[in-house]
Amino acid sequence: MPETQANSVSWLVYYERLRMPLLAMGWAIYPGMLLLLVLFLALAPPCDVFTFRWWCALAGVTWLVEAHHAHSWQQRTLDPVLARRLMLELRLLYAFEGMVWGALPWVTLDDCTAIVSALTISTNAGVAASRMMLLSSVPEVFLGYILIGGLVWVAKMFSVSSLPLAAMGVIGGLYVVTLIFQARVHARMLASSIELRFENRELLDKLNAQIEIVEAARQQAEDANTAKLKFLAAASHDLRQPAHAQGLYLDLLARSRLDERQRDLLDNVRLLAGTSAGMLDTLLDYSRIEAGAIVPQYQNFALQPLLHQIEREFGPQADAKDLVYRTRETELLAYSDPKLVALILRNLVSNAIRYTRQGGILVSCRQRQGEIELAVWDTGIGIAPAQQASVFKEFFQLGNPERDQQKGFGLGLAIVAGLTQTLGHRLSLNSRPGHGSSFRLFLPQATDMPLPAAASPEVAMCFQHAHVLVVDDDPLIRDSMRQLLESWAYTCSVAEGLEDALLLARQCPPDMLIVDFRLRGDLTGDDVLSALRAQLGRNLRALLITGETSPEHLQLGLRLGIPVIHKPVSPEILRQKLDSMLGRKTP
Repeated sequence: MPETQANSVSWLVYYERLRMPLLAMGWAIYPGMLLLLVLFLALAPPCDVFTFRWWCALAGVTWLVEAHHAHSWQQRTLDPVLARRLMLELRLLYAFEGMVWGALPWVTLDDCTAIVSALTISTNAGVAASRMMLLSSVPEVFLGYILIGGLVWVAKMFSVSSLPLAAMGVIGGLYVVTLIFQARVHARMLASSIELRFENRELLDKLNAQIEIVEAARQQAEDANTAKLKFLAAASHDLRQPAHAQGLYLDLLARSRLDERQRDLLDNVRLLAGTSAGMLDTLLDYSRIEAGAIVPQYQNFALQPLLHQIEREFGPQADAKDLVYRTRETELLAYSDPKLVALILRNLVSNAIRYTRQGGILVSCRQRQGEIELAVWDTGIGIAPAQQASVFKEFFQLGNPERDQQKGFGLGLAIVAGLTQTLGHRLSLNSRPGHGSSFRLFLPQATDMPLPAAASPEVAMCFQHAHVLVVDDDPLIRDSMRQLLESWAYTCSVAEGLEDALLLARQCPPDMLIVDFRLRGDLTGDDVLSALRAQLGRNLRALLITGETSPEHLQLGLRLGIPVIHKPVSPEILRQKLDSMLGRKTP
């Protein structure tokens, strides 16, 4: 037996070799017993009936014992000690069987016909061949079987004074040698096959282990990414609350009488507040993409108004750096989501201005092979080929090792890549260090433009002096919202929670609800909206304001079916949204 404890594969191979005859013996007993029945019917009359019957009984009992022995060992788990015991028992059992079948000629060949002799010899040869196949996985066992049975068989051939039988004895000896040789060859083939199977299993186990390692690493990366998003959402929410109130108060302060020095200070503060809000908006855009909360609203739209809008926004920034900003006129119509395309273009233009020190920026639009190529060109620092794939990853920045926040978070191009994928469009980048860059966004082309729907004059008249109910648990936000809405000629009531909101709604039913999503306790903005709609018995218009940016909260608008805007809210955007929902014209 091999050193089973030193080599696990060898032990498994040895175990399989021992197990194979045990499994085969279970079904081999049935044709064996049928063979004995045929022999008994064919040879009993011409032979010594008494002796032949005892031989048949002995041969049958031997096979039954072997079958029982095989069945009992199949239920056991082998170890080296049991394996040695099993090998010894197999050798003894099959050595005894070999002796029994070797004795068959001694029972049948005395004073019998040539037909009986031929049947006896052929039966012995067939049984020996079948045992070679059964025991070839354990050649040690077959060797004992064939040597003992063959010696007894050959001895009988030479004991009879018959030249033909003596010749059969020689042939029988050669047959025994041939079977031994074939058994050894077959044993090597079986061992190689079994070993290969276990080696494959070992490789498969290693592969599964590697897959588990990779899966664990992937899960760890996903957990880290989830933790990163949760951190960004939590940090963004905590920063948005005071930034939202700050923006509202600054807008109120800008409407008051200030001297020149105070106006300059206020402008600087508003500039810094706008920079902070822009960073928070960037985090929000990135979180929305990661959360899959953006659902494109495809429509036909003209590109020229969008290009003019982008030029008005970024032209002053280019002028401040003595850069030339140009836009080529176009009459092309695109089919996409205009708001998302505008966000992509804003990030590309902002990125171009940030990394361009001299020269300029060109925004062009042209038709190419049935598509519209919207391109942003710059004469900036350029991007090395090795870094062109990395610039679309989050938080990656060129030339900003000190992490200067004036240069942003490094999320602009990551947002561009995410929005492009969400829209199903193509984006390409061509760049050389020192020679600038060009980003090309390919949009489907539209063939016509739908006319914009006219606003209903009845709605506009109905809500000229609308009553707005604001529900927020932050007193600074309630106060600033009340003052701001009243400065826009709205009637405003403010409430801290649901009970106050229901009481105010009974006293003066509101035309519009502005509600924060997260209120005190477990109360949420949609709870307040549902309760107010149930009390008023109508579909109250509502605007949900939230500082939450986690993936589940970014999908609030889709779930509730109402507009959702995120803190800090620009007063201009808030007024435009309210006037649009209430049918008023923004001055």
